[in-house]
Amino acid sequence: MNPDLRFSAEEIVAVRNAFNREYKDRGLIKAFLKHAAQCLQSWDRAKYYSAYFALVQASTSGKSSLLYRTGNCVYVVYCCLRDPESGGYPERSIIAKNLEDVEGQSSGQSLAKYAAYLYACIEYLTKFDVSPEEFLNQQDRQFWLGIKNRMEELQKEWSHIASKDLAGRETEFVSKLKDLWKLFLQNSRKISSDQGFSPYVIFAFDEARTLTKRNQGRETAFTFLRQACRCLPTAADNGRVIAVFTDTTSQISNFSPVKDKDISFRVTQQGLELFPQFHLLDTVDVNVDVAPKTICESQDPEFFLRYGLPLWYSLKSAKGDNGRPILETSKILNIVKSKLVGGLDFKKWCEPGRKVQLEEALAVLGCRACIDIAPQSQIASDMVASYMRLCYYISEDRYTMITNYPSDPTMTEAASQIMNCVDVLQWEHFLQPLITAMKEGVVEAGYRGELAARLLLLRAWDKASLKTQQMSPEVNVFSRSMTLEQFLSSLLASDNFDKVKLEISKSKNSPLNLRLRFNHFIQCTYTPTRMQLVEFFCRCAAVLCKRNQTGVDIILPLFSGTEDDDLAPARFSYVLIQIKNHKGKRVDSNFPNSAASMLTPVYAELEYEKPYLPFLSLYMSLGAPSPDFQIVHSGMELRGDEKKLAYGNAGSSKKKRKGKDKDYGKSKNEYVELNEDRTLRMRYQTSLATFGISDNVFGCINAKEGQLLVNLADAWPDPVKLYADEEDVLKVKRMAPLVYSLSEKKTE
Repeated sequence: MNPDLRFSAEEIVAVRNAFNREYKDRGLIKAFLKHAAQCLQSWDRAKYYSAYFALVQASTSGKSSLLYRTGNCVYVVYCCLRDPESGGYPERSIIAKNLEDVEGQSSGQSLAKYAAYLYACIEYLTKFDVSPEEFLNQQDRQFWLGIKNRMEELQKEWSHIASKDLAGRETEFVSKLKDLWKLFLQNSRKISSDQGFSPYVIFAFDEARTLTKRNQGRETAFTFLRQACRCLPTAADNGRVIAVFTDTTSQISNFSPVKDKDISFRVTQQGLELFPQFHLLDTVDVNVDVAPKTICESQDPEFFLRYGLPLWYSLKSAKGDNGRPILETSKILNIVKSKLVGGLDFKKWCEPGRKVQLEEALAVLGCRACIDIAPQSQIASDMVASYMRLCYYISEDRYTMITNYPSDPTMTEAASQIMNCVDVLQWEHFLQPLITAMKEGVVEAGYRGELAARLLLLRAWDKASLKTQQMSPEVNVFSRSMTLEQFLSSLLASDNFDKVKLEISKSKNSPLNLRLRFNHFIQCTYTPTRMQLVEFFCRCAAVLCKRNQTGVDIILPLFSGTEDDDLAPARFSYVLIQIKNHKGKRVDSNFPNSAASMLTPVYAELEYEKPYLPFLSLYMSLGAPSPDFQIVHSGMELRGDEKKLAYGNAGSSKKKRKGKDKDYGKSKNEYVELNEDRTLRMRYQTSLATFGISDNVFGCINAKEGQLLVNLADAWPDPVKLYADEEDVLKVKRMAPLVYSLSEKKTE
C-alpha cells in the first residue's frame, strides 16, 4: 500500500478552497518580480548557463500560491508537474506527461520538444492579446491540448534542426525564439510599461522533481528543458522571459546544485554560472490579523491556527456550499502530522514496530526543541525539501544552508501528538536518532546541556497535559494552559514536589496558582520585555535566551490570572531557568547565589522596578555526579553567604543596568541599595535546584529515558565514541597525537 499522503475528496475541496482564498501579500510578489528582473538584466549566454532560477522553500510556505498570484501581474505559464500518484494541489497539468517523457528520443529531438513548448506558449500570447489574469484563467484542458498539438507541429517542422550538433541546434532555436519575441513585443498591448527590467513572461514549472528522473542512464528531462531555456532571448534583445523551477519534496540541489556537482558539462567545465535562487518567502504569520485577548481565545483553533505557516488557517477558513467549515481541527492536525513525517500518510506511518528515521526525528523534535542542524550537511537541504523546515539563508556557492523551524503552534501541537502515540511510539524512538546525529556532527552539539533540559521540560509538559486535560488527543490537548503546580507535579519526583509545596505554603506569595503555556521553544536574540512575553505565551512558546544572557538560559512565561482574564503585560511573571552541564561537578563556584540572588528578573535585566508578582527560579545541574534536589531559597532574607558574596563584590562591580542611569559600583551604599532591592525580591522568589538527570529527581521520565538524556547531554562529534572495537579506538587515538590520553578508555 502506498504510504504517501493522499487527500480525501473532502480534503481536496478544502485544499482547493484554501488555495483560492484571498491572497495576503506583504510585498512578496514585488520582491519575487524584482529577483526575476535582476536575473533577466544579467542574462547573457556567455556568462550564465540558462534563463532560469530555482524557487526554494519548505512545503506549505506558499510557493505555488506565489507563482499563481504572480500571474495577475505578468504572464505566467503555470505548469504543475506533480507526480500522478500524488493527491496534492494544485492538480497535475494536462501537458505534464508530454514534458516528462524523453524515452526513445535523441538529444536533438528532446531539445526540439522543449524549445517547441516555449515557442508555442509565447506564440499563443502573440496571437491573443489578453491580460495576464485572463491568460492565467485560460490555462485549462483545452488550452493545454492546443499547446500540445502546436508542439507536435513544430517538432515536425524542426526535424532538420534536431539532427544537427548541439551548437547548431542552439543557434537555430535562439534565432527562432528571438524573432518570435520581437513579434510578441510588437503585438502585445497589455504588458507593463514600467521603467525597470521587469519580466513579461514567466514559465513556472511547479513540483518539477519528475523532470529529474533518469531513464536508463540518459540525461534527465530537466537537463534538456534548461538547455531549451538557454535559447530564450537575452538582455541584449530586451528578453523579458524567464523560467522558474520549484519542488517541495525532492532535493533542492536538483534545480540549484553546487557548482562541482552540476550534471551539465557546460556548467562544470566552462565556468558558466546559475542564477541565485529565490528563497525568502516571508509568509509566516500572514494570517495573524489580531492577537488573542485571553488564554481561552489563544487556545481556540480560530486563533492558534493563524500562527505559523499559512496553509493551516487557510484550511480552517475553507467552507463548503452550506457555509460551514469543511475540515475539523483534528483533520487539519492529521494533515500537519503527515507533512511532519515527510509527506507520508500518518495513519499508515504510525504503525507498531515503526522505526523512526533521522529526518523524521529531527522534524518532530526540531520544531519543538529548536534543534540546530549543521548548515553544510545534505540533511539541511532534505529537511527543507520534505519536512517543512524553513530556509533562511543559502550561501553563494550553495554549499551552506541555514535552516530552522518557525514558531508554529499548529505544527508543535501535531508534533506533540506524534511523540505521545504511546501505543506505538515512545520518546526513546525519537531521542536515539538525535543522539546519533549529534555524535556524527549532523546536529550542532554546542549547548547540548540546554537541549537536554529543553527536552526534559517538554517531557514534563506533555505528561502534565495528558494528565490535566481530560479530552481526546485529537484536538489541541498540548496547547492548553495549566497551573505551575500542575507542571511541577509532573516535572519533579513526587517526594520532591511535596517538599516544594510545603515550603511555598509558608510564603504569602505563592507562584503555584500562576498559569503557564508552552509546547515549544523559540531562540531569541534580545532580552524579552513583558510585552514580548505575552507574544510568547500566545504562541504557546517558551524563551531560549540570547547567547550569554545574564544569569538565565530559559524563561517560561507565567500569567497571574484566569483563562478568561485579559493578557495584560503587567500580569506576567517568570520561571527563570539556568542550565549547568559541567560533567562530574555538582555546582558552579557561585552556588547558591547563582540559583537565588543571581537568578532573578533584576539580575537578568528583565525588569528594573520593584517586584509585585511571585516567580520561580530553577537551577539545573545536569552533569552532577549524583542525583539530588534542593530548595535553595524561599523567604524574605538573603542567606548569609549570599550577603557575603554580594558585599564582597561591591568594590569591583561596575555594571550599569539598562533603563536605569545608575552605577552600582561607585559606592558601597548604592550596592547595599541593590541588595535591599534583591531582598525585597526574595519575598516573591522560590528557588529550586536539581542535580543530575534521574527519575529520582524528575517524575516525568523513567530510568531509560533518563539515561538517554544523559547520553544526549554528553553527545558530541568524538570519533572515538563511534567505534565499538577497542583496536579501532586505539588507532584513532594514535592518529591524533595529544588529543587523547592513550590510557583513557573509550567511554570516558
